[in-house]
Amino acid sequence: MSAVVGYAGGRTPSKDGRVCYYYAPGSTIYESLGHAEVVKVNLDASNDDIAKSQFKKFADTYFSEFKKTPQGVMQRQDPQDAGPGYRNVVGLPGGINSPLFSVLKEANVNNMVLVEGKGNEYTKSGPTEDDVLNTVWVVDSEQLPFYQAEVYHQFHNGLGKAFPKQYTRDLKEKMKEVGTVAETGCPEYFFLNS
Repeated sequence: MSAVVGYAGGRTPSKDGRVCYYYAPGSTIYESLGHAEVVKVNLDASNDDIAKSQFKKFADTYFSEFKKTPQGVMQRQDPQDAGPGYRNVVGLPGGINSPLFSVLKEANVNNMVLVEGKGNEYTKSGPTEDDVLNTVWVVDSEQLPFYQAEVYHQFHNGLGKAFPKQYTRDLKEKMKEVGTVAETGCPEYFFLNS
């Protein structure tokens, strides 16, 4: 299993194919294209049982990261980030019709609302899929593709937590070397590297 950071869940195509963070030209900014910040997790596709086992570990970890508010609903650990670009999105091949959807439902120990997502876009009344507490949008990853984020977004420190250089520098360099992470054509801010 491996993972990279990026953007997904939007329906509006970028005119030049780039999907970038906020430091880029407006027509390429991920949130304005309807995307959310996501992590793409590659499962071992050689065996369905192994893939399901790996996805179960992911789903268990995913749901363990939410915290209950005083109002009794679940929210991410980073409530300062809000809006459609930060909504909870899980992409599965086939969406809610994926064999992995039952694994996701079983791991949902918080009883969060799992909603079939069709992809966010902005209409006159606002976003079609917004950042709603206690809600996870489940989208079809075959219909709504993943776009890798800029290299500087990969393998960086956590929320208020510094990770070792073996992760923030060495692993990032190895992933670049083998082609798992590549430059996207979006602005890179190397001063932000860990």
